[in-house]
Amino acid sequence: MFLIDRGYRLSSEAYDKLIHYYKHAYETRDQTFGNADLARNIVFEANLDYRMARTPKEERDDTMMKTILPIDLNIDSFSNS
Repeated sequence: MFLIDRGYRLSSEAYDKLIHYYKHAYETRDQTFGNADLARNIVFEANLDYRMARTPKEERDDTMMKTILPIDLNIDSFSNS
């Protein structure tokens, strides 16, 4: 919900990547697992600023700047295959 409140949206590919990651995290959880913290941290640590810095200003638009892509998510060490 905090994504929507801030005007962000997940691309369908990012959504699929997150669902796969969360499912894996839940299935391999231990006593320290906290799903709300996990979700919040991944999204808040998204690398949108980095992607925007590499994109020329004239190529940016509101949709691009508010859409979270798989490359923006901080879960690259997890294989979703």
